[in-house]
Amino acid sequence: MKLQPGHAVPLSPLPLVALRVHDAAGGACALVEGARAGLRGDLPLLSASGAALWLGADLFLAQMRHAETLAPDAAGLLAPWPVLDCRNAPGLALDALRKGVAAVVLEATDPAFATVAAIAESGGRRVLEPAQLRAAGPFAAGDPALTAWLVRLRDTAGRLG
Repeated sequence: MKLQPGHAVPLSPLPLVALRVHDAAGGACALVEGARAGLRGDLPLLSASGAALWLGADLFLAQMRHAETLAPDAAGLLAPWPVLDCRNAPGLALDALRKGVAAVVLEATDPAFATVAAIAESGGRRVLEPAQLRAAGPFAAGDPALTAWLVRLRDTAGRLG
């Protein structure tokens, strides 16, 4: 499944379990190892903390698309479900959602949180508070902790924590 702007994504249970990645290589590693562990569908890949402020949605999405090309073994089995951490920047969160990010992280204390969440939900997207995430990583390729985490994710149907 190729990642495309406007890609409809499933709403998963909270807390959202995600794998933190810092670049395309980390995303590819997560996809390959996840497919080997037996995961199927969309794998939530979370950006670095506050990445919307310095990386931006366009580059983050480009990294996730590149991760797919670096992970041909996962093609058709597992795809990135990009989650961009926007912290306290609702304008950047809206921009990221418009550009095709599946979900954004936004501080719940932000006055625009409810508005951004309503806009996101109307388009099948998510706005998450930091407390609604259970994230691990980033991991290096071949790290046994990554494999163990992914197997546990598979065996608990995505409900870690």
